[in-house]
Amino acid sequence: HSRSWTMVAMPPLCTNDHHVNYNCNLRSTRLLSCESKIFMVGGLEKHSQGTVIAIIIWQFEIMDSVRSEWKWKEIGRMPHAVFEDFVRTSCSNWFECVAVGKYMCFRAHGSLKVVVYNIRDCTWNWLPKYDDQHDPDHKHMLLRSMAYHPWNYQ
Repeated sequence: HSRSWTMVAMPPLCTNDHHVNYNCNLRSTRLLSCESKIFMVGGLEKHSQGTVIAIIIWQFEIMDSVRSEWKWKEIGRMPHAVFEDFVRTSCSNWFECVAVGKYMCFRAHGSLKVVVYNIRDCTWNWLPKYDDQHDPDHKHMLLRSMAYHPWNYQ
């Protein structure tokens, strides 16, 4: 087996009408593994405004395994209404994202709210609100994103 590195181009940054927008870049880009597939998630940011205008999910696909050709295919975007709620809870343009099983979990920086994308059903849902009645100042709450896959002992 030949072990070599191959460079794969970043996905084109498209606006909602799917035209390439050269005045945008990606923020909070993450590579994720869901159900043995590779995904990339990023916030589409306008250079002129410095604000994230969309969160996009791409899947890594093999175009031609013989010639070692791969590409990124856009498979989803956070719906506008969900995105508006998501950025409203954030104290910056940064967000975290982890993948576990068929789910991708998104949390805006400075927020305790988490929105979940189901890659099988292509659905977006909010996790239940964090009950902070015993910790109103969130002094004991440190939310960090980490995918954990425990060993299956039998």
